[in-house]
Amino acid sequence: MTSEYICYGNVVAQIEEVPPELKDEGVHIGSLGVFNQVKANYRCEFIHYDSLINFMPKGLLNIKKNLVGYYLNEFITIMPEYGLLARSVLGTNRTIIGLREGMLNRRSAYLLQSEVRRHIHRHMFFEKHIPLHASGVIVSNQSQESILVIGPSGSGKSTLIWLLYQCGYLLLTDDNLVTDEQGKIYGAGGDILVRPDFFDLYGDQDREEVSPNQKYSIPVQNISNCATAKAILFPFINPDIKSELKTASAEEVMPRFMEAHIGWVFSTEEKRAIERSFHLLTSDAKIALVSIGKEPLEMMDLLRFFCD
Repeated sequence: MTSEYICYGNVVAQIEEVPPELKDEGVHIGSLGVFNQVKANYRCEFIHYDSLINFMPKGLLNIKKNLVGYYLNEFITIMPEYGLLARSVLGTNRTIIGLREGMLNRRSAYLLQSEVRRHIHRHMFFEKHIPLHASGVIVSNQSQESILVIGPSGSGKSTLIWLLYQCGYLLLTDDNLVTDEQGKIYGAGGDILVRPDFFDLYGDQDREEVSPNQKYSIPVQNISNCATAKAILFPFINPDIKSELKTASAEEVMPRFMEAHIGWVFSTEEKRAIERSFHLLTSDAKIALVSIGKEPLEMMDLLRFFCD
């Protein structure tokens, strides 16, 4: 058994008793060994699936389909077909995760990784840290300014963040950022995850398949600085047209911002927190809509001109 750590700003989550079979599946839930000297203020613990059943809401266990959401003062995950349960009591700093023996495979391991982060996100909402379905880069090692890429799955966040990385910016995080009530942005490291059609557009890269829906990991150097938003990009992919970047107002992109967080928000309070974060982030940042077309080098020139 080993431990892993995820650090979002001043929220450090320790993932305790990570089953060794997860390592056999190549799953890294957090950043291994980086935050050993930092006091963890949130803990995820693994136990056997059947042991956790006794602590789950009895009425919900009869439901045969997957279920994720709030139940009274708990945030729960029930995925019987993948042998996965998880329980977080709101206001505490602990999540318990139950795994059923013999049911771990590539798909269930990927879902487990996602659910661990989802439960940590609930704790962040409670602690006034707001998780964002976004990617980000830092302008430079010396800068406290970031460029954010926000959009739903499949919109082109990872492709655009890869292009920004090629422009010389430093990766903060792909797909998963956190902001606090002052508008400061924090990342959690990790590689860039892209879909197979990415390689059709931008050529072959060193890669590793990391999920059942054929997402690939491109290893990159990343940085964990906190920063404020200098620019915010809202992408969509259309390989049949020329790459374009068009400046936009906060009012224009508000629906896109909220669409990006469908499935990330489970309560009215969380929706309000996401809306507050939008107004904080867009108050001083430049905003653009980006269509990612078939000319990546041209896109890079547009990005440099807008972000600098």
